[in-house]
Amino acid sequence: MARLLCILLITNFGAVTAAETSYFSFAEGFTPGYGQVLEIGYRVYTAPMLTEIAASGVLVERLEVWPKEIYLKAGATFSLQHLQITAFGADGNIQEHVPLTLLFEGPAELLDFEDFITYGDDIRAARSGQAKIRITSVLPSSSGGLARESILLVVRP
Repeated sequence: MARLLCILLITNFGAVTAAETSYFSFAEGFTPGYGQVLEIGYRVYTAPMLTEIAASGVLVERLEVWPKEIYLKAGATFSLQHLQITAFGADGNIQEHVPLTLLFEGPAELLDFEDFITYGDDIRAARSGQAKIRITSVLPSSSGGLARESILLVVRP
């Protein structure tokens, strides 16, 4: 009986760890300026660039992100340049060239990031499941926090 209980516990524990949620930064970007597209990639800014931008005193109170949901079939790709991300300052005006981080929250094996890291802006759905892409401004708001939005990513078989 004890042996059966151990086998059941190991089996259940294995199922729980297989569905483990990962949380990691996978991209950086800048909100577009007037008439420009989103600048996004594996790495797009440096620490000195961020220091200079932060010294400008720009505040970001909120982000608007579109689409709010992305649906893909396993094996399909999505260009992150199709995202529309707008940052708004304390006065309600659009802030251009705001540095962003994109974080992935979900099963790490959901997406294949190799092509993205190597070539640019496409992510490829590797298997079915759900995750969130969390977009965060690197510049603070007037309260000192960071503006954030998220996108639901659904990959179907």
